[in-house]
Amino acid sequence: MKSIHKLKTKILLMALLASMYVVFCGYKVVYDDTEQKVYDDAGYFTDEEVEELEQYCNEVSNATKLEVIIHTTEDFGSKDRETYSDDYYDEHDFGYDQAGSGIMLVINQKDEQRYIDTKGIAIRYFDDEYIQTMGRNILNYLDAGDYAGGAREFLNLVEEHVTEFNEDDYDAVKPWFEGDYSDYRDFYDEHVKEAPLLSHWYICVLIAAGISALTVFFMGLGQKSSMAANANTYMDKDKYKIHQQSDIFIRRTTTRHKIEKDDGGSGSSGGGGSFHTSSSGSSHGGGGF
Repeated sequence: MKSIHKLKTKILLMALLASMYVVFCGYKVVYDDTEQKVYDDAGYFTDEEVEELEQYCNEVSNATKLEVIIHTTEDFGSKDRETYSDDYYDEHDFGYDQAGSGIMLVINQKDEQRYIDTKGIAIRYFDDEYIQTMGRNILNYLDAGDYAGGAREFLNLVEEHVTEFNEDDYDAVKPWFEGDYSDYRDFYDEHVKEAPLLSHWYICVLIAAGISALTVFFMGLGQKSSMAANANTYMDKDKYKIHQQSDIFIRRTTTRHKIEKDDGGSGSSGGGGSFHTSSSGSSHGGGGF
């Protein structure tokens, strides 16, 4: 009986420790649906539209596990739109989880500057190409003066894309929700970044097989070249005369063309959107349009 009692005690203790790990060491939700989601500093929306968009932001945030923010302004100060968006996001401490996962639409129609900022697992969901697709769709509304319509289109696209991504490729983001990440770069290094070519065992096998095949091939050529009989064996040297001919190298003309490289900054890319480090030291993705 004592042994059974001890076993039950151990099981209860292990269950308690597992629960504590999930609560304190696993994925942490810090999202607060009572906090502001629409920051209309430029005054592009009516009061009714702000109220509607606030509610819609909360719905999309809860559905996608990404905090969704809409911000309008007509003053970036001395910053470019990327730096301004990164800093605004970090200064307001946005994010659905401890790593700040979320996506923010910034609209500055006065300067025709718009930006979609991503952080946390949102970088994995939204690659650069899709952000530009979102931008083109949103611009159809903004250029027509329908700012609320552009904001709604942004929210529609966020929810639709994350839903489809989870249905088709959830394994690509699953480790994020099972782990404890404070910055996207850690997740990228563990689950997204391509491993070096030679780290794949099958690549090593193919390379070794190729080297072996070439070695055997050249060994065979060496054996053939050592045969005693050749073309000269059957040639009558008294009947044939060889006239020597040579080419003299005079000069060489070389033309060089510079190949321009697309410098995308100091960030990383692959398996999701490209990302960079903001002034606060955290990883952000996104793109302007």
